[in-house]
Amino acid sequence: MPGRSIVFVALAAGIALTMYLVAASLHGDLGTEGRRLLDLAWGRVLLVDVYAGMVLFAGWIAWREVPGFAAIWIVALLLLGNVVACIYLLRAWWSARGDGDAFWHGRRRGLARRHLSE
Repeated sequence: MPGRSIVFVALAAGIALTMYLVAASLHGDLGTEGRRLLDLAWGRVLLVDVYAGMVLFAGWIAWREVPGFAAIWIVALLLLGNVVACIYLLRAWWSARGDGDAFWHGRRRGLARRHLSE
């Protein structure tokens, strides 16, 4: 089971991301700056990297949750970014209550145990 360090990292990352999102929203123009970012080769690489990570994280959400609930989390993740990933990770950690299988597998915990014992 991931320990308290994961809680610290998720909280710190979530707070930092939120602060940067607020600052960028107040002082930047996503339309103009987004176009400039996409004009840069490394800007495109970073965007693909971020969305690839989101797709992987979305796969974990889809594995852990019932389909309707997973869809809500995944849409939020794709629209709001890794702040949602931090919140989801904290939620998964909190709801697992120290059970590593529950953290990683959520509602599929029993299925994972059966598969590993075969």
